[in-house]
Amino acid sequence: MLIRQPSAISILVFGALLFTGCGTSPSDRGCTIDFSYSIGTVDPRFNINHAELDAVIRDALRIWSQGVDSIRIVDSPRRNNVIHLIYDERQQSTDLARRMRAQIRRNEGEIKQMKSRLEQQDFLVEQLRREHERIAQNLTSQLETFNEWVESINAAGGFSQDMRSQYDYRRDDIQRLQDSELQKREQLNREAQALNRMTLEVNLKIELGNQIIDDFNREFGEGYNFNSGVYRGDGRRGTITIYHFSDLRELKVTLAHEIGHALGIGHVENSKSIMYELIEDQLSDGDIRLTNEDIEAIRAVCR
Repeated sequence: MLIRQPSAISILVFGALLFTGCGTSPSDRGCTIDFSYSIGTVDPRFNINHAELDAVIRDALRIWSQGVDSIRIVDSPRRNNVIHLIYDERQQSTDLARRMRAQIRRNEGEIKQMKSRLEQQDFLVEQLRREHERIAQNLTSQLETFNEWVESINAAGGFSQDMRSQYDYRRDDIQRLQDSELQKREQLNREAQALNRMTLEVNLKIELGNQIIDDFNREFGEGYNFNSGVYRGDGRRGTITIYHFSDLRELKVTLAHEIGHALGIGHVENSKSIMYELIEDQLSDGDIRLTNEDIEAIRAVCR
């Protein structure tokens, strides 16, 4: 059975970024970098709406304001860059990794809960075992005492009629103790069987979890580096195409990187830089910021 995938949609949103005052000293001449954009094709499978995407683009543009003296986002009739979100096997791989990670986290949470219940059950079984052991020991002691008493009476000539009621009373007391021991033993057996079933379920869940982790490591253990996005253009007009992102923070870094290319900036060596060739350490800190290498690169464009 073939399932028709939802078709891509085209959204036109216009914005522009105006860099001013980029001189490195008061004697330098300022410069203006006019960056305008429109949103083109956005595949709905990315699950990002128009407002969210436009907000991320503007956040990515603002990152570059850290390297200049001032920045304004203005409307512009010249929309010289079009931004697309194209869904292909790269995002499919990212989505698969995200789903598998979520499944691993869910499985770990379920195992944690199951282990907690298992510990409670184990504690209950241990309590019942001790209670049964106490009752059984008491029963054994009472039986020994009772039997010794019966033997001593028989050795002395047997029970008199007056001693018969005492015999019945002590025998009934032993019987009640035996019934109590039997009930406790049956309860202990039931709870022990439940403990065994829970142990088996936990072990199966752990085995399933390990299998999922093995599958993930086999699929993604060595990483899955591929181009998250690409800029194609001549510095005046161009397209920015994003192929995959794990979350909105990664999308912002990817957009900032490709916008940097659109501004005429090449790659730099610092792995924390926006313009580093791979997404690695840029997301390790709380704030996404330009490095000195990024700042030097954007100011070089202004000179």
